Amino acid sequence: MVLQRIFRTVIVGPPGSGKGTVSGRIVKRFGLTHLSSGDLLRANIKAQTGKIRPGCSSKPLHIKQIMEMAAMADENKQNLK
Repeated sequence: MVLQRIFRTVIVGPPGSGKGTVSGRIVKRFGLTHLSSGDLLRANIKAQTGKIRPGCSSKPLHIKQIMEMAAMADENKQNLK
């Protein structure tokens, strides 16, 4: 029986900080799979997969609405600086 090591990592940072570049290097060096939450969300928006219920919200939201709200929150945060 061959045992394999499990390697999981989370790379976070603002847009344009190099997350994709670092991830690409890790994939190339170690032959791992790269999952991007942003890419997955954008694919679901494009495919119009439907609605989700975030947290305790009583009203379902489209994934696109959630991403737009996050972008607005980030923009507001930048304006406060």
